[in-house]
Amino acid sequence: MGVGDTQIIGIEHGRNTTTAERIALICEHYHVSADYLLGLTDDPEPKYQAEAEG
Repeated sequence: MGVGDTQIIGIEHGRNTTTAERIALICEHYHVSADYLLGLTDDPEPKYQAEAEG
């Protein structure tokens, strides 16, 4: 995903931020919703699936 260990640790500890695009990639990789990833819900299942592009 183009993110190093140091950057991940910084994000986890609130020292770094990331882009919406990277959040989407992380959600896609782990098959979880952005709400789950951001701690807004305990339900990891995405409610909507993005359609695959052509």
